[in-house]
Amino acid sequence: MKFILMAIFIVGLFSACQKKDKELVIYANNWIGYTPLLYLQNSGKLKELNIKVSITNSLEDSLNKYTNDSQNSLFCGTQYEFLQASKSTSDLTTIQVFDKSDGGDVVLSNKSMYELSHCKEPIDVYLEENSINSLVFKDFIDLNNLKNHQFNLKNSSQDIIKDLELLKKPSLLITYNPYDIKLIQRGYQLLDSTKNLNICVVDGLFIDKSLLETNPNRLKKLSKKIKEAIITLKLDSKKYYQYIKKDIDNTSYEQFLESLATIHFINNDMSAQFKERLLSTNIDMEGCDNAK
Repeated sequence: MKFILMAIFIVGLFSACQKKDKELVIYANNWIGYTPLLYLQNSGKLKELNIKVSITNSLEDSLNKYTNDSQNSLFCGTQYEFLQASKSTSDLTTIQVFDKSDGGDVVLSNKSMYELSHCKEPIDVYLEENSINSLVFKDFIDLNNLKNHQFNLKNSSQDIIKDLELLKKPSLLITYNPYDIKLIQRGYQLLDSTKNLNICVVDGLFIDKSLLETNPNRLKKLSKKIKEAIITLKLDSKKYYQYIKKDIDNTSYEQFLESLATIHFINNDMSAQFKERLLSTNIDMEGCDNAK
């Protein structure tokens, strides 16, 4: 009898040791700044953490999927999506700041700036209305004195925007890397970007504090792997590109390098001044310190 009880105890102990952490999902779209996660997934480095990336078709899609599954997931977005998600939870925090957009968020058009400024008919605007796109659009029209023009806002995912053929009606497209590449090849003009606009667009990886508290070691390892992926990118961009090219619409290596020039990876090496600017946008940074 003692032997049987001991055997049951050993089997139970072994099973407990073998039990995996529950799978966590990261919702992220194809923005060039999120490719460290795509590299980690496609190279198999997330599997050991039982974490997977679910690719979405827009920032809004990432936010919506996270909202429906916040106890088992994280999501990538800008400060706009962070603040939107914070409306339903007061415990949202950041565990990784990926990048600052330095030209990666763009305003494209089928008309020149002169033509738009003298346009008498309504201008169609294709954008993700419930995302940072709306603030980029507002900043653009403010800076270019277009506030008195009439605009038809057409809420569209980036999957829809990136496939738009050259339109005839006066139109604006609010988009970002890598979606802009083929649009410019089709004849759309680059009118402005976050390189010149006033808006500061920052991308991060966000999580509910309760999920961070129950998975501290796993998420510290994730943060470390993200930093290592960014280092790999800087040391061997060709190797990195081979792992992520299928997820960035098979853009060429040269186009990939051009896209990288439009963002600045942070990798948590933030100056005090930059961190203060982040805090002024009401992004909670506590998780960055906890995930180190």
